[in-house]
Amino acid sequence: TGSHSKHLLPFYRDRGPDAIGCYECHADTAQNNNNDAVANTQTHVDLQKQVRIDVRDLWGRTDSAAFDPTDLTCANSLCHSDGAASREQPGTPTFTTPRWGDRASAACGTCHAVTAQTLTTGAHQRHFDSSSQGPGITSCDTCHSGYASGKHVNGRVDFADGQTLSRTTVCNDCHSPGGAVDGVAEARANWAADASVSCEGCHDSQPAVVKGVQAPDIAGDGSSYGFEVTGHGRAAIPCALCHQKGPDSVHFDGMANSYRAEADNYLQTRWLGLGGLNVPITENEFYRPNNYAQCLACHSEKDVIGMAADYSNALFTHTNPPPEGYPLMVDQVRTAFRNERTEGFNLGNVPANIHWDHLDMNMVNWDSDRDGDMDSKPSCVACHDPHGVKSVDQGVAYPAMTYADMGVVHGQDEIGAYGAVTRTDYLTRCTTCHPTADIRYYRATEPLLAP
Repeated sequence: TGSHSKHLLPFYRDRGPDAIGCYECHADTAQNNNNDAVANTQTHVDLQKQVRIDVRDLWGRTDSAAFDPTDLTCANSLCHSDGAASREQPGTPTFTTPRWGDRASAACGTCHAVTAQTLTTGAHQRHFDSSSQGPGITSCDTCHSGYASGKHVNGRVDFADGQTLSRTTVCNDCHSPGGAVDGVAEARANWAADASVSCEGCHDSQPAVVKGVQAPDIAGDGSSYGFEVTGHGRAAIPCALCHQKGPDSVHFDGMANSYRAEADNYLQTRWLGLGGLNVPITENEFYRPNNYAQCLACHSEKDVIGMAADYSNALFTHTNPPPEGYPLMVDQVRTAFRNERTEGFNLGNVPANIHWDHLDMNMVNWDSDRDGDMDSKPSCVACHDPHGVKSVDQGVAYPAMTYADMGVVHGQDEIGAYGAVTRTDYLTRCTTCHPTADIRYYRATEPLLAP
């Protein structure tokens, strides 16, 4: 009669300690956990419909559920709530008020939302985001057990593997429990408040996989390499200082490398927010500070790129002499990456700022999107990786190209004092342009800046 058949479906009735039986609604009459036994004969067959709801076994707490015999409604019952008050997370629930015998009043979706558009609790909306900034989950059963699984209305929020939030492995692929940061623990802790998770939780040596694409390794293992060990993180620089999501930013688009030189979408795919980097840089394009604004926001243009005023002829300038103000002139080359003898690797122009020579060369010799085709003149990140991660191509870390990174050794030959690059992995990078592996730069004085 009424709604008894819905309440006593087999997957509710036959599930041991979590069963819903006669007692849950007739607590003054029926015996708990035994549908065939009467606990109180004084209230049985007394011509009264005794209704007292007790669902403490399911929810681990007492609710204020009450049945109104006049209009046959059940109010404030945790069984007919949005699930916000589970055993693990005793939050504040929102109730619905079904009417006995009225199926529509307790139809699926009346207690808690069941669509991507309406399910707004916790971090659901982030997970349902189908744009290129979201993971694009489209179905509840991607993460959760189904209605007929025996896990419905049991006082817990169950996941597809039968576990609750504190133990489920459903989150592991997208959030990655391994590596430098336990991304799964972070996601669990941030769920209820819908707080953002860190970049490192997914981008580490055991990266997340979303839409079939593995997240680039940025944080590394946190001990031998990675952002906070060999990258800018050593100086306590947070990811958000350089990376700031905008309305056209791309995150989850199902592509292993979203940046494509022909699409000219470097800023959108790298979320650069300090002025960005103009990549790719086309042939015959003069040096412009704005092309490197992201790096020059912190690094002094004068110190890193400035070229001595008596540098006779910039090797790769497009006019002779260069236009006024081009290049940036300084009293003395300050960077360690310089050459003071014509025999060094800058083809005769001294004193030379080798940073300047690389940025000014009118040669499209950098494969900026790693598709096998040279598509850009060099930019800062052609050689330097601020993340300090392992090179995809060489398996080594190259955060700053310091003396140690490049294996620089100092010596003296018949020409004079020199510094030579000895790390074979760096030589491989350099020999793209330099035909010999013996790369030497000569100078008579120590740099004004630390290497």
